[in-house]
Amino acid sequence: MILTLAVVLVIGVLVLAERSAEHLLFALAALFLNVALLLVFVGDFERAILLSGVLAVAIAGASIVKCDHSALKLTVSDLPLVFAGTVPFFVLQYPRMMLGVLVGSLLLVFASAAVLLYAGGSPISIEVRILLLTLAVIVSATAFAVKGAGSSRQTLSQPRCFYSTFMASLIDPACWQQFGRLTLSDIAI
Repeated sequence: MILTLAVVLVIGVLVLAERSAEHLLFALAALFLNVALLLVFVGDFERAILLSGVLAVAIAGASIVKCDHSALKLTVSDLPLVFAGTVPFFVLQYPRMMLGVLVGSLLLVFASAAVLLYAGGSPISIEVRILLLTLAVIVSATAFAVKGAGSSRQTLSQPRCFYSTFMASLIDPACWQQFGRLTLSDIAI
């Protein structure tokens, strides 16, 4: 019963974060990959599903904030720039918004701690966890190959597909390249 509620809750969060059915299959596959990765460490489905839901909320929330204030969504290429200038700029330009981000971040940390401490379920053997991780990698790679990186890059400036765009940028090698000159790496490469 609790496992079913956790699955429904996390899928509902994902649907709200995506705001579109275009990349929903890839977003579900990426969520399954996060669950399988977390399952290796926490050992039970309940905590893995809830923690992946918290992670999806954090990614979608950060992407929504970035999209609202810079017209581009969060990608993996933004992570090295977070403290190099992005966060200080947002603190100076949008202090109320950053206070909301700080409060939201603290709530997500408390939610994660509560999940780790109180939401334990029945343990899963390590063989099953590794098998599920292998299956999740295959499913995610297949979903990424079907939808493709180009289609997720095309939605960078659209206010939808927040979670799937970030997860696709983790897999897309073009998002990881180093630039030796001033370029806009968020725009289609």
